[in-house]
Amino acid sequence: MKGEAWIGMPSLDFLDPSSIRKFKVNFHEAALRAPDRDLSSLGFHLVNFLSSQDHESKLEDDAWSISLVRSSDSLGLLKDLKDKLGYGLTHYGVLQARTDSQTFKRNDANEVFETLHYLLSFARGRYVSVAMISELNPVPRWDTVGVPHVVSMWPDKSTLSWNPHQNSSPLTALFSGFREAWKNSEKQRLLKRTIFWYVSSNLQAVRTSGGIPLSQVALERLAWQHLVASGKSKTQISKMSTIDQFREFISSLGLPLGIPTILGEISKVAVNVKSIKENGGDLAASLVAVRNNLAHPVDRHGGQLDGHMVDFEAWNAFQWLVELGILKSIGYTGFYRNRLYTQSLEIGPVPWSDR
Repeated sequence: MKGEAWIGMPSLDFLDPSSIRKFKVNFHEAALRAPDRDLSSLGFHLVNFLSSQDHESKLEDDAWSISLVRSSDSLGLLKDLKDKLGYGLTHYGVLQARTDSQTFKRNDANEVFETLHYLLSFARGRYVSVAMISELNPVPRWDTVGVPHVVSMWPDKSTLSWNPHQNSSPLTALFSGFREAWKNSEKQRLLKRTIFWYVSSNLQAVRTSGGIPLSQVALERLAWQHLVASGKSKTQISKMSTIDQFREFISSLGLPLGIPTILGEISKVAVNVKSIKENGGDLAASLVAVRNNLAHPVDRHGGQLDGHMVDFEAWNAFQWLVELGILKSIGYTGFYRNRLYTQSLEIGPVPWSDR
């Protein structure tokens, strides 16, 4: 399997946003007209997924097997993407069924590709698209399946994420649980909503401070889901403050309630800001105070919560909790990168793991 197997498409410049938008629309229209026949395998490309040190990786559950290979010119491609901040075919993949018949329908594949879009976007911290999908047998056909997804332009700097990118082990371990959760309609809604807010915040399109409200929405959604699953009624939950909801959620992740020592600026202001001290002085109280300082025009803190580093640490802590919440919601017990340590790519077990 070669990373450049299906580059021979009509002229398409993936470094030109208008070109990729036009391609996705035309390709999808052709796909909707294609007959839904039995398929044995499908080839596809990933747009703007960060390459791993593993040249080839495999994602599997009980029903599906996906093989992913980096582009054969991945180093040159990454250099072009960093220089031009555009779009590139970073990986090639093959989807196959693991059922007895080993055949599947187009709509079944669409559902798998949608799952893959959300999973890889969550792992990347930016939107990753599945594109250029083709039948492999008996000959390549380009009009069979189209799954146009939103895709983020290649960033001009590294993107913080729970996935360390050095190897595919966390992603391989996550796929089966993600697919299992996707089969449950309530969990699927949870994943779609929280990953949308998480990635939208992670893009920092409106600077770090603009991402904080987006991150809080995702965290509130995860906390609510946890409280419902723990047996609390909607009435009980509605009577809880946001801080108390966050506290219960943080505890469920196996984390202490205090402010992590790596959050130096948050730790400093928590000692002096009245609203944080009166609400326990912990991480939950601090994050809500920073968010309220952005959202409400009345300055109750004498400017103590203003400043880029306070905003950055709060935003990063929100995103860290959201990442852990999503990972736990799908039963993941493997390794992850703690994004609070921004200069480190070291991985360790998730807090609730027995490792």
